[in-house]
Amino acid sequence: MPLSRVLFGAALIAALLCSAGSSPATAAREDPLSFFGPDVQLSDSQRSRLDEGEAIAKTLPSDHHELAVVAVGLTSATPDALVRSVEDIVRLKKSSYVPEIGRFSNPPRLSDLNSLTLDSSEADAIKDCRPDHCDLKLSAAEIDRLQRVIARNGNDWRRALQDDFRQLILDRVRSYLRQGERGIGPYVDRGHESLPRIFSQLLAHSPSVTGHATQLGRYLEQYPARRPPGTDTFLYWSKETFAPHPIVSVTHVAIRRALPRDDAAEAIVVSRDVCSTRYVSGAIAMTVLLPAEGGKRYLGYVNHTWVDDVYWLWRPIVEYRVKTDAAKAFAQARARIEAAE
Repeated sequence: MPLSRVLFGAALIAALLCSAGSSPATAAREDPLSFFGPDVQLSDSQRSRLDEGEAIAKTLPSDHHELAVVAVGLTSATPDALVRSVEDIVRLKKSSYVPEIGRFSNPPRLSDLNSLTLDSSEADAIKDCRPDHCDLKLSAAEIDRLQRVIARNGNDWRRALQDDFRQLILDRVRSYLRQGERGIGPYVDRGHESLPRIFSQLLAHSPSVTGHATQLGRYLEQYPARRPPGTDTFLYWSKETFAPHPIVSVTHVAIRRALPRDDAAEAIVVSRDVCSTRYVSGAIAMTVLLPAEGGKRYLGYVNHTWVDDVYWLWRPIVEYRVKTDAAKAFAQARARIEAAE
């Protein structure tokens, strides 16, 4: 379904915090979700399930194009294990729903995309693209470029298109590194919709990022602004198959081991969607690892995604599916992070 990016979006799996106010252990016991703002509340039943080791997922209040989800669970993982898992993004995310993924080198090179394939259905969709209509998120200049590749390669157009599509993704990444998101788009399917404006709106609606990872959020919003001290970053690409058609996306990840002045957070990861070929026009996700009782920690995930076609009539159905799938995806990723120990 076209909402898969909500589950991985950035697509990283995250950790969750305890409440501020009383001692860290007591606060974590009372309301471990308060880190993500007042909209996230656990019932007594959910808290009991959380204490028993179950992963809990909740959708957050949102409207129009936005969808938001949070997932949390106890974990034995250490900050080092979380950071190692995120840095090894291919091992963390690759699955039957993410069959192709790769981390970009620094600087990015074409060989980083060797394993990216263009499905026949996507190649056919690109062949049908025109500046006034295209099923994929392509700019008018990109459509013209790909059409010329198809026209000059005759019966071998699919192979040639595959090669140039990889180059197109690399060119987007290079433009992003130079100019930030201003270097991408506008897409013909979005008209004059501003991708930077969409991300700024998602960031403003993410209190956990604005309240606890202000520097990382501002860095990703204003990129290529200067990187905050003590922050590691990288970009990766992925092909996801949750939806009716594959989604090829690029994600920017910022990782920071918590500084002494941070709340109880022991590691923080913030990621953003740089570009996606279908369904999604922006996303921001946050990962944070927090202490809990008994020598364990809370691992959780919060994601705000701009989905192009979310209508009020079927939003309840979509949110139910997102919440259910998020809990499953979270549990799988938690197991992989713990295995990194």
